[in-house]
Amino acid sequence: MATETTQEVEVTADPPAVRRTLLRVETRSVLKFSVLFSITAGLVLLLAGGVLYLVLVRTGFVTSLQTTINNAGFPHFRLRARTVFEILALLTLAGALASTALSVLAAFLFNLVADAAGGIDITLKE
Repeated sequence: MATETTQEVEVTADPPAVRRTLLRVETRSVLKFSVLFSITAGLVLLLAGGVLYLVLVRTGFVTSLQTTINNAGFPHFRLRARTVFEILALLTLAGALASTALSVLAAFLFNLVADAAGGIDITLKE
């Protein structure tokens, strides 16, 4: 991510220290990183959901759940893999969009606060 920094070097008997000030975070870079991270996390969640659904089908949990719901008064209820994955994909997409929007908003707010307060001072020592 593109950032603006200033640098001061302190000369003491202690190990050398570098003082940096984080002044700005590029919101476009945050957007790119957040989109890529959200897509990757979404694909991992879809894969994990698929594996979990497969395990639940193999253990007979899905059939047992369908029987219980049918006996509770919903005789036409079926839990289909396509429906499960459509819902999971929609939830994943909504989560990805929300996390991307929050990341960009946080970067924008950081830039506003950093402009007003002068940034964040960080001291690095060896």
